[in-house]
Amino acid sequence: MIKLCSTYLDDVDQRALFSRVGLAGYATADGLLDEDEGRQGQEITAEERASGPTARRAVTSSRLVRNGSIANQVKELHGHACQVCETRLQYMRRPYSQAAHVRGLGSPHHGPDELPNPALPVPQPPRSLRRSRNLHRRR
Repeated sequence: MIKLCSTYLDDVDQRALFSRVGLAGYATADGLLDEDEGRQGQEITAEERASGPTARRAVTSSRLVRNGSIANQVKELHGHACQVCETRLQYMRRPYSQAAHVRGLGSPHHGPDELPNPALPVPQPPRSLRRSRNLHRRR
């Protein structure tokens, strides 16, 4: 922070800038507020105070338990190529593919995590699969 300020913000009121962007009191690496010579012993305003950690709350959740070997089986079976257009991608000299479930595992589909539900489309985020299916149909 000190290097940044001395290099790029030398002619700027750094305390005012940090205060405007919500970083009042962080002009030093330790995050402690600097004491002004004339302010020792005076109260520090809420804006100048470095805030503590964000509050937390306990939550309970459930996650799907997936079988990763099924995705690997599909990838090997199809040679890491898209099952629709046979596109095969390489990343760092290795094949790159992503298995996706034809019938989603989560709600409302509740599809099975077993063969033949996983498919091998052109790698992309799974939420884009509906659009991908439409693109493959147009060919």
